[in-house]
Amino acid sequence: MFDSVRQWYMKGVLKKPTEKEPIEKKPREQEPRVSPSVMSIELLRNVGQAASNRISSSSAAKQLALRTQQLFPDSETFAVFLPNNRFLEGWDLVMVFLLAYTGVVSPVDAAFLPTRFDAIFFINRLLDLSFFIDLILQFNIAYVAENGVGLVKNRRKIAFRYLCGWFCFDLFSVCPFDLLNFMVSADVTNLQV
Repeated sequence: MFDSVRQWYMKGVLKKPTEKEPIEKKPREQEPRVSPSVMSIELLRNVGQAASNRISSSSAAKQLALRTQQLFPDSETFAVFLPNNRFLEGWDLVMVFLLAYTGVVSPVDAAFLPTRFDAIFFINRLLDLSFFIDLILQFNIAYVAENGVGLVKNRRKIAFRYLCGWFCFDLFSVCPFDLLNFMVSADVTNLQV
């Protein structure tokens, strides 16, 4: 049998295996990446041209819908922060320090100090502002799905989960009660005079 195989090679019936030449891979032509702000400016420019050229409204609407879909393929997930984002990690650290400050200073301020326009009053307003920013930020943070697999990035689901969870507590904590107390006491003193 070996003789017959050798003979087949010699006759040219079988070809000897040769080393394969490497296949040259052609690089894919990639579209240049454009930032969303440049894309949105271009979108507005195209909409403005469509309106100025008096293109039929259905044609302009189709162009706008197509362009929007290209810019934001899933507008529900656009600009949603992932939970492991560095900015959020730093923000959470800042919020821990602000909560610690609030836990120590606010009881003392409420119990022993009269409400005045002093440094503590303005620091408390900055704290209220930062807690309000955190409240808004919570509507933009993806969360781990209930089954533990993947992240939920849909804004409606994020908002629904937050509104059904900690939103009421966060909203209540953002209310500047000392400012309201100051305004009410000022009205009462004005009435007495």
